[in-house]
Amino acid sequence: SLARRAVYTVDTFDREVQNGGLCQYFVNSSRETAPELEEALSQVGAESFRKLFHNFVTENDIDVTQLDSFVIHSAEEFVAQNERYPFDEFDEAYYELYEREPLDALCTAYIRRHLGDFFDR
Repeated sequence: SLARRAVYTVDTFDREVQNGGLCQYFVNSSRETAPELEEALSQVGAESFRKLFHNFVTENDIDVTQLDSFVIHSAEEFVAQNERYPFDEFDEAYYELYEREPLDALCTAYIRRHLGDFFDR
């Protein structure tokens, strides 16, 4: 369902950023969810996170439908990717926002409001 896909997309994004920052989200295969991310964040009620992500990709001219330049094959390449954009600034803002508005709590509340979409009938 669209509801399940939204929660999956947001959860994938959150786990990557929590584990290694936005750069990690872009270099891992999870980047495949990037074209859907803004809509998914809005859907689960995470508008502040959507704005943060939107502003970052817009200000840095990142096309979320064309992320092939983020493919890496080594730790050295990850370091180089991390230097391409101000990822540390995004990550700090993300973690500060998360303290006030935990993304997993927003997803949980969304699931509770849409329980029927998460179970086969």
